Amino acid sequence: DKLITKFGIELPKEFLVRWLVAINEGKFTAEQVEKDYPHFENDLKWQLIRDKIAVEQEFKVEEQELIAIAKSYIANQMMQYGMGQLPEEFIEKYANDLLTKDEERRKLAERIIENKVVEWLKETIKLDEKEVDFEKFKELING
Repeated sequence: DKLITKFGIELPKEFLVRWLVAINEGKFTAEQVEKDYPHFENDLKWQLIRDKIAVEQEFKVEEQELIAIAKSYIANQMMQYGMGQLPEEFIEKYANDLLTKDEERRKLAERIIENKVVEWLKETIKLDEKEVDFEKFKELING
């Protein structure tokens, strides 16, 4: 949130509310979008910041990275369904199937870029560490 605030990006709220209602084709009313707008606005600002950093740092997504993240995703999904350790060929087949779907491929590529941006930020931004007692910590967290 601090990073989003620091960049000071202003978005056209009225336009975005109308746009969100229109693209969701009647799934949401303007009132529902208004209610959730702060969350959407923060997400959109983060996407803009992330994309700007990715372009400036020339982050790219390699095919090997896509395969690795798809395999990890499939393995995690299977574990959630209680399937445990699966043969590598099985995971590889489903990962390749997943990568044939344009939308899934795009989502995985975005996750890779996001991971690269977050790692870059961790290396670039210097944190100002302070020792505080618990009450001061709660105060800082709650604003």
